[in-house]
Amino acid sequence: MNVEWDENKNQQNKQKHHISFEIGEKEIKIGDQPTFDALNEIEAAKNHEINYEDAPKLSKQELSEFAPANPAYYKPKKQQITLKLDADVIEAFKRLGKGYQTKINAALRKAIFN
Repeated sequence: MNVEWDENKNQQNKQKHHISFEIGEKEIKIGDQPTFDALNEIEAAKNHEINYEDAPKLSKQELSEFAPANPAYYKPKKQQITLKLDADVIEAFKRLGKGYQTKINAALRKAIFN
């Protein structure tokens, strides 16, 4: 993602939310450890009330449609069904080890969405 830095916006955010967004300048990957300065800013921000004035009001329906940005954390609602599959297909998945139903689901998802 390409982000254009706006120092005026950064200062407004710092004043409004009591936290700097300068750490957003560098790409942060899952598993990265936050810097000591970032942890201190987050801790200090806990003493301030959250300002919601620029956040849109969302309905329960809109909120229910949210999914994590990282697909690793996406957990869609499961629905139990009865499905007849060829015996050799089921056996092939069972030979892959524990969690064969999850593996079947992943294969179906990949076939549909990729």
